[in-house]
Amino acid sequence: MTAIEFDAELAARAAANFAPASHVRALHGDGTRVVFEPADVIYVNAGATRPAGAWFNRLKEGGRLILPLTADGFPNRDVGAGRCSGSNGAPGIFSAPDPRGRDLSL
Repeated sequence: MTAIEFDAELAARAAANFAPASHVRALHGDGTRVVFEPADVIYVNAGATRPAGAWFNRLKEGGRLILPLTADGFPNRDVGAGRCSGSNGAPGIFSAPDPRGRDLSL
């Protein structure tokens, strides 16, 4: 398992905490630029308006990419009106108005 952390202090802490686990390495860097082995799963904790090409390139055949999608301009755009339900009221779908007044549903 490879963990990539942008914040240098957090990366150092993660590396120290995972030191006893020989199968885990924690690196400091930009997750869109650090080269890592092809993976079955890439789990991104930072919001992105679109997946980085590098993430697709590092996925193994049939792999999964999991990331929180954000709207263009986020966090400088007001998404405070967002709600966690779809048009049918189902939980787990985030929707928020976009700058043109339409609903964005994910």
